[in-house]
Amino acid sequence: MSVRRWFFWGGLFAAVLALGLMIFSLTMHGGWGLVLVNGIARIAFIIVALLMVFGVYLVLLENRRFARSSALPTPFLSASVRIFTCIALMFSIGGFFYIGDYLDDLPDTAPQLLMAEGNLPGGVPNMVVTFHTKLPTTNNLRWGDDSALLGTTTEAAPTQTHAFVLDGLQPEKVYWYRVNYGTVYSFRTPSLDSALKFAVVSDAHFGKKSSPVDQMNSMLGNIGDAHNNYGMLFSLGDLVDLGFRNEDWREGLQAFAQASATIPSVFVIGNHDGLFTGVNKYKNYDYPAGMPVTSGTQLWHRIDSGKIHFLILDVEWSAETITSAQKTWLTTQLQSIPREDWTIVMSHGFYYSSGYVTAGWQWYDNPATINSLTPLFEQYGVDMVFSGHNHQMEVLEKNKVTYVICGTFGGSIDPERTYLSPATKWYSVAEHAFVSVEIQGDTASLAFQNAEGNVLYSFTVKNK
Repeated sequence: MSVRRWFFWGGLFAAVLALGLMIFSLTMHGGWGLVLVNGIARIAFIIVALLMVFGVYLVLLENRRFARSSALPTPFLSASVRIFTCIALMFSIGGFFYIGDYLDDLPDTAPQLLMAEGNLPGGVPNMVVTFHTKLPTTNNLRWGDDSALLGTTTEAAPTQTHAFVLDGLQPEKVYWYRVNYGTVYSFRTPSLDSALKFAVVSDAHFGKKSSPVDQMNSMLGNIGDAHNNYGMLFSLGDLVDLGFRNEDWREGLQAFAQASATIPSVFVIGNHDGLFTGVNKYKNYDYPAGMPVTSGTQLWHRIDSGKIHFLILDVEWSAETITSAQKTWLTTQLQSIPREDWTIVMSHGFYYSSGYVTAGWQWYDNPATINSLTPLFEQYGVDMVFSGHNHQMEVLEKNKVTYVICGTFGGSIDPERTYLSPATKWYSVAEHAFVSVEIQGDTASLAFQNAEGNVLYSFTVKNK
């Protein structure tokens, strides 16, 4: 085959491959939400698509002129076709490996104590010790209390994703577990008498250079300190900056282990976590196969601790991940919770919020999520809704539902708002912080705390 024919077919193949990669990325998890919300990404997609179409035109034009001996192509046209072919091939192949992270092995991760759907006979939420190894290995887990060894489990076959379900746990009691002959970790199970202290963080964005790693480590150390009596930890998405990059996950999970190894934890999926192939990594690391799923899925599920009920939702960029199945499930769960109990919703994407416009999207009161889910919150008496996505601190109230935005744990803090939500009660973008929540009976005391442990703002919510 002549060089000219090679570049003719190579150019067409490269253009089709590049367009196919773009279409494929839109069908991948989070792809459509990315171009819907992020104007820069949307423009980039359009520009690349137009360039590919223009490149095909150049290839066909050169071939046509070669076919007509009276109108041979100019050196400039031929050079353009060759440059286009090389760029399109590099874009396609590089993009495929970049978003798939195929050249980076899944890393080893530290043990985490995760909560899963369902409850043990004593009423304690299901708890699972999970970790990941770079190579398939067979591991052993032992656990017990101060007086006895309660269980030991050895995996039947080598695997990379490890999940050990703990049984025999009772409420408000200290237990320990140990993987092989490693570190002994101690944890306390929650009380079931409407008394619970938990921490809520969001938008750590590990892997992003601007994320304040030292401050996040200070806050995680605060949460993990047994003297502070946190019974649960909820991370509301965007744990990592690029969910399809394994190194971001390694960094994030290693940092979180100082709290999540000893505090029963839940990781909610965010738009950055689930982007492209990231959704599979989220499932592998934060709700792996082997963790119980009784009514929901790995992405949306329910955690019950006595009369306190947490509904974990998959709300990422906007409302594109709120499927009919998830909405039906949410309705069923809300209907089953007694009105006198606490009903708390956790999601990454927000509903009511102050904010500003950037990249062509309004990062404030989101009509799509508001119209989709807030009528259910109001109808069934949801007490509190926690979310991130916006990198700010804010407390809002709408139709007797309290909304808490807590997206300042990591990442880059948002600029000052240019839009003030009518539902707002307090707002700040002053510094990085997390939310401490303590429920006693029918009263929840909430406080935004910074890396030094100082309270920035506190308020109370009454159970409806």
